[in-house]
Amino acid sequence: MFKRIVLILPTLLLISCGNIPETSSIKQGPEIGSNGQNSIIRVIASRPQPGMSQEQIVTGFLNASASSDNDFGIAREYLIPDKKLTWNPTKSIEVYEGQGQLQFINENQIDFTAALHSRIDETSRISLANPENQLLKTFNLVKIDDQWRIDINFDGLVISKTDLNRSFSVYPIWFMDPSRTFLVPESVILPRAITANATRLMQLLLLGPSQTFKDSVISGFPIGSALSIDSVPISNGIAMVSLNEAVLKAESIDREILAAQIVKTLTRIPEVNTIQIKVGTQNLNILNAPINQTALTWDKYYADANRNNSAYLITDNKLFKSTSEGLIQTNKSEIDSKNWSFGTSNRTETLFALLDESRTNLSIFAFEPSFRESSYNSSNFGDPKIDVFNTIWVMANNQPNVYSKDKKLNLIVQNFSLENILDVIPAPDGTRVLLIVRTVYGTELRIANVKRNLDSIVLTNIQKIMRDGFSISKASWQDETTVVYLDNSTQPVNIYNLDIFTGISRNIYTINGAQDLATSNRQPTLVEINDGTILQRVSGEWQTIPDAINPSYPH
Repeated sequence: MFKRIVLILPTLLLISCGNIPETSSIKQGPEIGSNGQNSIIRVIASRPQPGMSQEQIVTGFLNASASSDNDFGIAREYLIPDKKLTWNPTKSIEVYEGQGQLQFINENQIDFTAALHSRIDETSRISLANPENQLLKTFNLVKIDDQWRIDINFDGLVISKTDLNRSFSVYPIWFMDPSRTFLVPESVILPRAITANATRLMQLLLLGPSQTFKDSVISGFPIGSALSIDSVPISNGIAMVSLNEAVLKAESIDREILAAQIVKTLTRIPEVNTIQIKVGTQNLNILNAPINQTALTWDKYYADANRNNSAYLITDNKLFKSTSEGLIQTNKSEIDSKNWSFGTSNRTETLFALLDESRTNLSIFAFEPSFRESSYNSSNFGDPKIDVFNTIWVMANNQPNVYSKDKKLNLIVQNFSLENILDVIPAPDGTRVLLIVRTVYGTELRIANVKRNLDSIVLTNIQKIMRDGFSISKASWQDETTVVYLDNSTQPVNIYNLDIFTGISRNIYTINGAQDLATSNRQPTLVEINDGTILQRVSGEWQTIPDAINPSYPH
């Protein structure tokens, strides 16, 4: 059978770029996988024209699927009349990258194939595909009034990664960790052209966390909570959220939590500065909360709010803090009197995890309510990290281990081999962890949810957060939504900034000999060099800390 093949090329975009001076061995690089922040991009969909061939109809439909105007009105024009109203484009989205290929099977069938990038489900959650995954869609065509149209046999969209980046936006919706301490994000993807995104975000928030996230977070909304008016109007920067009477069942603490969830979620929308929360037309009574709530109203629930500790490092086998006044010791004799190869603490500096010079002994020092020391041995420990719930995460015998201040906990990892985990880095909220893992492609980043039990920790829902990056050796949380990682596939070494919501990386530095790093919100970035020094980024300039190794920030 004769088959025609047509290539579908990604849309070319014009973006604005700026040159960054390069000096010495430290360089700054461009963003990867996104358009410039100042770029203005408009999606223009073309309607079907008389006489278009089958390939042109399918190509036109795929291109028009990137425009959500009028409920994907132009894309619907490529469909047969019976399917124009019944096709549900928001059921799911399949995203492809690179060149797509149309294969002419016969005059009534064209197959579309491409490399699969990701899938977005009906609750707007995205999951990234593996590099070898392929997308195959069959388009059936019939003639209507002598014009080819698509008799579509599937719901949902098929769009390119380019169209995803320019036509959709990623928004976090926020839930609460089970201890009611910090807000935790779950990202969703919504079309940019739809003006009712505030309404959609509230609907998704009220539906609660996804199935894969529900065991790790809670919501402050009582069962039955819903919008009393199926709309969240925005006027002069104020979003008006009107809930039904079910919300009145919420206790005082849960009213705070649901308000924090709403405010943190909706203030991500650029047009929203202030939130008013009502039950019907009356303001919802929330203790100590103003009628007009802003992002600062619930700052106490933000995981980065009190993350302002100085960095730790080792010099002359002693643990020091790097402060604006210089290097100082901990002022704790139990620590300052001994030699160490690595050390870190929790945010309150009441719990320390330290490694001896041989890295075979892990010491855990608890200073409250009274001093207590626990010690563990291994053939070789990795660098320990302490999360906000005082759990110590450390690699030992090439596997992740977890400890409380006085005992070892059982670690359960669902649907992933412990032997393929190379490092675990807890998020600022303590409800997620970043994993550096070994795969057939190299060393990659994953993110997992944390479920805490009395004597065990369970890592669930391990997911890819980026498509590229297969030589990752170190990673650190900059803040609750941003990771900085070191890719040692080349020399000089590249250091990237990664938005975990979008999966977009930006090459921020290129440094000869970089082998470790430590980052924290509102604190200097530290990069360890293989010559036994640490570079510290202060006010846009690099400063050298000589004879220093193993930088870390409390998590």
